[in-house]
Amino acid sequence: MPRPARAERRHPLHPSRPFPGAAPLSAPGSPQVRGRLYELISSCIPPDLIFQQLTIALLKRCPKPVQHEALHHAAIYEHRLQAGQKAVFHLEAFLARFMSVYKKHMVMSQR
Repeated sequence: MPRPARAERRHPLHPSRPFPGAAPLSAPGSPQVRGRLYELISSCIPPDLIFQQLTIALLKRCPKPVQHEALHHAAIYEHRLQAGQKAVFHLEAFLARFMSVYKKHMVMSQR
């Protein structure tokens, strides 16, 4: 089987491609979210880079009042990511917390 051309084999975080973890996500803990995170980690992308790019992409999509609380939780989970063993658990926990904060803001803004 012939090897693909060099231009076709790009790094998952190549600048010309959008960050794959920032695509619309389903509920945290679902196999889809965990699968995407495992795919990025297994591609030898450092978990701290995944966390950083994911945080930036999520903050671009959320309203200003949510950004402060989201950054607060990002700092907490980034520290846990550095100190912990299983990166995927900390990444997934951050996504769950972010979705919780975002949902709380949406519910409060509808009142």
